Amino acid sequence: MTPLVAVVVLQGVALVLVVLALVGLQQNLRRLERRVGRAGARRRGATELTALRPLDGANLSCVLLVSDHCPICASVLPAFIEPGGADRSVERLVLSRVDLTQHDVGPLRTVVDRDLYDALDPGWQPALAVVDAGGEVLAIRPAGSVDAVRAVLGTAAERAGR
Repeated sequence: MTPLVAVVVLQGVALVLVVLALVGLQQNLRRLERRVGRAGARRRGATELTALRPLDGANLSCVLLVSDHCPICASVLPAFIEPGGADRSVERLVLSRVDLTQHDVGPLRTVVDRDLYDALDPGWQPALAVVDAGGEVLAIRPAGSVDAVRAVLGTAAERAGR
């Protein structure tokens, strides 16, 4: 085997190892993201979250945690705001640390509370939390895409309909 062939083979092996490492890292990040969301939901009690309880006869609240200067938040807000049909079992509301100047939340109820946001913040933005009528967090999920927002809203509507 010539030195040139040996170098090419070693580069190929190194490339395969790098790809495998990246795939493993991505899987670990997804696992950690799910674990952080579940742990955060367990540690928060109903006493902190009374402002996020559903109003007007709704069974659940879907709370979108947004930051004012977040471009991803701006991209998912229209999907979160769009009407949910005649289903009034899930209230949608927006939670922010500061007054929103960059985002239009339409007719949705907006809660601006730095401490409440920090208590609920799972460590990524935007996030979508589902809160029951007792004020307990049932789930926190990333809301980084329109599909993710629609999936959580659909799951919440199914759960609230029970």
